Amino acid sequence: MTFLAPCSFDRIRDGDETDTDCGGSRCPKCSNAMNCKEDCDCISNICKNGRCASYLSCEDNIKNQDETDIDCGGIKCPRCDNLKNCSDDCDCISDACKNNQCIENVHTTSSIQNTTSTPLTTVSANSTSPSSAMSTISASLTSISANSSSTSSIQNATSVPFTTVFTNSNLTSSAMSTISASVTSISANSSSASTFSTTFSANSTSPSSTMSTISASITSISANSSSASILETTVSADSTSVSPTSTSANSSSTSSIQKTTSIPLTPVLTNSSLASTVMSTTLGAFTSTPQRSIPTSTASVTTSITVSKCIDRIKNEDETDIDCGGSRCPKCNNIMNCNDDSDCISGYCKSKKCNPIETCDDKMKNQDETDIDCGGSKCPKCQDTKICNQASDCTSNFCNSKKTCSDKCVPACKNNGTCVSENNCTCPIGFSGSTCEVQSVGLCTDTETISSNPILLITFGRGSAQYSRSKPANFNFSTTYKQQFEPKTNDGMFSFINSIHNDFLGTWHTGAKDHTGDQGGYMFLVNADYQPGQFYNGTVKNLCVGLRYEFSVYLANVCNGADRIEPNVRFEVRSLTNGNQLLAQLRSGNIPVTKNLTWKKYGLSFTAPTSSVVLLMISDARGGSGNDIVIDDIGLRVCSHKGTGFCPSN
Repeated sequence: MTFLAPCSFDRIRDGDETDTDCGGSRCPKCSNAMNCKEDCDCISNICKNGRCASYLSCEDNIKNQDETDIDCGGIKCPRCDNLKNCSDDCDCISDACKNNQCIENVHTTSSIQNTTSTPLTTVSANSTSPSSAMSTISASLTSISANSSSTSSIQNATSVPFTTVFTNSNLTSSAMSTISASVTSISANSSSASTFSTTFSANSTSPSSTMSTISASITSISANSSSASILETTVSADSTSVSPTSTSANSSSTSSIQKTTSIPLTPVLTNSSLASTVMSTTLGAFTSTPQRSIPTSTASVTTSITVSKCIDRIKNEDETDIDCGGSRCPKCNNIMNCNDDSDCISGYCKSKKCNPIETCDDKMKNQDETDIDCGGSKCPKCQDTKICNQASDCTSNFCNSKKTCSDKCVPACKNNGTCVSENNCTCPIGFSGSTCEVQSVGLCTDTETISSNPILLITFGRGSAQYSRSKPANFNFSTTYKQQFEPKTNDGMFSFINSIHNDFLGTWHTGAKDHTGDQGGYMFLVNADYQPGQFYNGTVKNLCVGLRYEFSVYLANVCNGADRIEPNVRFEVRSLTNGNQLLAQLRSGNIPVTKNLTWKKYGLSFTAPTSSVVLLMISDARGGSGNDIVIDDIGLRVCSHKGTGFCPSN
């Protein structure tokens, strides 16, 4: 079988295939019931109504072709048995069709017995006189017709005109002058018929007896059947008896001569799915003279024609599946049975089934692939999330503990971070977080000040009273600490004050002012608790996405003595939605104890990924002895010359 191009066997109907992996110019022919466009798309070579159809034959148990009944009648199939449907006499084994039905038909002949249950007519010439003789025995068997499902002998023929003419004469020496027999037509129109043979014999004890002529001719043998047995006719001359199915001449002479013609009839198949029967014809001729020793000469001709059984819809011979595989038949389609690769069109037999050729693009996990069409020694490396056995199976060169390909760090390191081990990123300057996703850049390096272009600036106001009555809500932020409006500001409490009160026996910088030195300016004093809390939580909207901003504050350590816990503030920028995703983060580090209250600016800068953010300042040190802090001038501004951004219209 030749294809214009290889068939992909991808279990997808593509190209010019008429059904999945069959039909068209490239793939094998399709099995019955599969889609087709023309006959050549089908194994049966029959495409009917867009589907491959079964073979039309005389043994398909279907009334088709020009059959008058199932698998019989018409010009192509054997004649029908009685009670089967017919169109005319020729459709019936009995040669009798009445009311479109085959019926029995018994022919009678006055000179012979012709019933289906009796042997051929026996014609005898008996004489006790030694001078009796037969000068002529002429036998003509003109027609043998065996229209029966089973014929073991010629006695079952219903229409056998058999004629014998003989003459007796008182000759002193018995003789046979002539025996002639001709078989002009043998027709076996049956699903089963016996082998046909004719035997002529003349037996005599007298050496002077002769047979002048023995002739036999077989002019026509037609076997329109899938199977044939033997039809037999015997013509013999014996000394004392007459045998059934024979024509006999009895005499005291016993010398013999014999001629035998044997023709095993075998089927010639027409329009049948059984195309594999061997048709063999053997003709044998033997001649001799009536002597005590019988020299013989023989001649035989044998003709043998073998046709494949690969289209009989039966698993036979050495086929591995129906009509495919083995040494004689076409190779099998996918999913059909096989013994080895040579049985399959795909050239691949696995678990005794023909399978598509295993490739790295067949959408199947096979070969030594670790996942579909990737991994292993033959296919490309697998992308992340695909199954792996080892690092070499993955494009990332990392197969994690769950046996899936991934970066060593999951999620992958961002912002040019480097994954140095599983889920461990080393981040470049300006970024932090487990995957380097968090901006960690300090204050802007420009010379602009918060007063030049403030977006947010909280100074806490000013007043003459040491403790302000203002609350965090007046400045649009919240805190987790509890407000105190008079001395003293204990652990976990805060106050807005314009000078530091002597709450703890001189351990604080008593009398210190805000970072501007304004005598009436308020500042935010916090006596941090044992548990870290939020100093500041405020929301800013209408930022320009893509611009860099600076979030800053002035901080100072309130304590003036050693052995005190130093405050540490963590600055965070988070998204207002999406689970408050952390966008930027930076720590102040420990704010040292100084001899005098010393203010310093702390904070971070970030590029706004969204127009609304949450700004946080969180205590990053434990409370107890120390961790007391003052906060002033919380601000947010745009860093100059740090990119362009998209700004909301409002």
